[in-house]
Amino acid sequence: MSGLAAENYFGLSTQVPMKIVFLTSGSARKLTVGNTTIEFKRGVPKNFAFKDKTMAILCLA
Repeated sequence: MSGLAAENYFGLSTQVPMKIVFLTSGSARKLTVGNTTIEFKRGVPKNFAFKDKTMAILCLA
């Protein structure tokens, strides 16, 4: 989940991202499904160190 999507998730922003972005511990890549492009960006290990999903999303926001 990107920072913009995290802000929208918590109601901090009314903007809805048009591009779907996920952080991954694997390699960065783009995947096209129909007309939608999903982008996977490589994240650093500290982004995956949270036990609680809400806390991880909050740090991205």
